Amino acid sequence: MVTTSTLSTSTSSTGMSIPSTEGDPSATQVWLYQRAERRCWTVGYFDPAGHWQPESDHSNPEDAASRVHWLNGGHHDPRCHDAGCVEARDRAEAEVDRLEATVDRLSATATRWELQARRRARRVRELQRRMGRR
Repeated sequence: MVTTSTLSTSTSSTGMSIPSTEGDPSATQVWLYQRAERRCWTVGYFDPAGHWQPESDHSNPEDAASRVHWLNGGHHDPRCHDAGCVEARDRAEAEVDRLEATVDRLSATATRWELQARRRARRVRELQRRMGRR
């Protein structure tokens, strides 16, 4: 559901046109991001007085855009908007968890086998050495 309201605008110290929400109880917070430094994008919002209120910093604009999307009520992955996509992602994450557990189990088994093989090789060398002395 999209809510629209008539908002006046003012200009912030950064020269950006921002909506004024003073006296408008239906207005909602709109999160934005802007480049703060060469490799820093800051997520935040303009308060009703027009002052920038930072929320988080990000090293690239994609991460900042993703955070803004989420803060504005979007799904965590901005490329994924429908329920089918969300379900597919959840199934994929569950499969990744299952596969990681399998890899851990196989790795532990391989380590056990390697230790057993080393012990057997040591016994064989020891027996060969004993037989060579007789």
